[in-house]
Amino acid sequence: MRHVDAGLFVLGLRLDSDQSVFHELSARLPSGMFDGHRSVLPSPDHLFFMGLTKRLLQAIFTLLTPDLRPTLGVSLREALAHAGLPCTKVYNASNKTYVNSLGISEWAAVCIIGPHACRRATPDALLTGPVTGTSPLGVAVDLLQDLYDVVRLAYLYPRAELDGEAACMDRDGAAVELRRRAAVLLRSIRAACARPDCATLAAIFDVPNIHRMSEAVWHAVQLLGSMRDAFELLFESMHQPLKHSIRSGNGHDDVRRAMTKMVDNEIVSRLAMEPSKFSLPRYWLQHASLRKLFDSAVPLASSLVDSKWTAGHYRQPEADVPSAAKLLVAGRVAETGHVSWRRHTVRGGVAIRPTDTVVVLVASDAGVQDVHVARVGEEGEPSVHASFFRVVAIWVAPDGQPAAVVSPFASAAHGAWTLDESRVLHLPMGHGVRRALALHDCTSACSARERSSILHDSTNSLVLYGREQGYPPRQG
Repeated sequence: MRHVDAGLFVLGLRLDSDQSVFHELSARLPSGMFDGHRSVLPSPDHLFFMGLTKRLLQAIFTLLTPDLRPTLGVSLREALAHAGLPCTKVYNASNKTYVNSLGISEWAAVCIIGPHACRRATPDALLTGPVTGTSPLGVAVDLLQDLYDVVRLAYLYPRAELDGEAACMDRDGAAVELRRRAAVLLRSIRAACARPDCATLAAIFDVPNIHRMSEAVWHAVQLLGSMRDAFELLFESMHQPLKHSIRSGNGHDDVRRAMTKMVDNEIVSRLAMEPSKFSLPRYWLQHASLRKLFDSAVPLASSLVDSKWTAGHYRQPEADVPSAAKLLVAGRVAETGHVSWRRHTVRGGVAIRPTDTVVVLVASDAGVQDVHVARVGEEGEPSVHASFFRVVAIWVAPDGQPAAVVSPFASAAHGAWTLDESRVLHLPMGHGVRRALALHDCTSACSARERSSILHDSTNSLVLYGREQGYPPRQG
């Protein structure tokens, strides 16, 4: 019995842990959703990002020749900088695993841009093999691509005003495709582990928790609709107070202590959201003795989010604005001297600047001077689709709202896109405008610099990432 108690303690459990309210919750869920080692509900963030993505990148760096590892590290860092993570560095030559310890959000971004960043930094000759046609390194990159396909579908949460009504109505079809992609990934993992020349890859990647892939796909997505509703913060951290109480307590009513801690945390979060509901003035939260407590409060799902784009305070010198943008805006104002150019516009902490890429739901691509943004009620039209644009300049319209001058992207072969710089269109920064990601589709003429950047050639070919392609990672 002593060994049983010791084993349960290592797992963060006790003999009476099944009496907790969390385990009562799990008993009401279908069989297969309980994972006693980590969480009551399968937490997909650890599985997809902290587990599979990290180990696949570790395997790719291990299989690469030492002279190409810095090149791949530069490719990843340059792509992450475009994705809004300029300080994130994946490659670490002094670490025995060749990768740094990153957070969940950082590994999620690596999962999205990883396949493209790896392929553009690796010569094709190293991805092919003499016998099977694919080298162990190529197998690892293909597995990363298969994982990206699963994550892209699992975390997509379509919204009519951003993705169109058709995407929202096709959730059943998306669930079928997700299960198919997960099956492809699991078959590829089994095939890779069975190859004798992939022993190095299997030693790194073959971990016990891969079986949780089927739990996340077949249960969490099927019942909850999207991985967004099974985020780490919702379920994994919900279980942490109980485990912490078990480890630090003396065994007397640990469940009650855990629940009391959770209730205290929620009260603090609700006070921080709207203190007037508790007849408290907001300035009371700024008291020196309480500021740290309320600054660390976790935002609630019911908290309001600012949905409007606001112009930045810093003005853009008119000399730095392209002449095509100034000519387009001149026809919209009575006096060009009243035009206020800005360096950026912000919404919910996300800033958009000139040269950034945006995606917006449009009714058609036939606009001559304006982007034909889909209006409210047009989301169900057959012609509605998401289009990508490169921001040329940002200005404040006469009504006080920020607007942008943009150039459209045109679809090219093999999933690549080209930028049509000859066209400039006016785009109001409305609710449906979202930031997107554009990465150069590098050729052999592109070269990596030592200071974490890539010298690109003039080829007009880019890979675009919007909501459907998984950007931003772990989207809502």
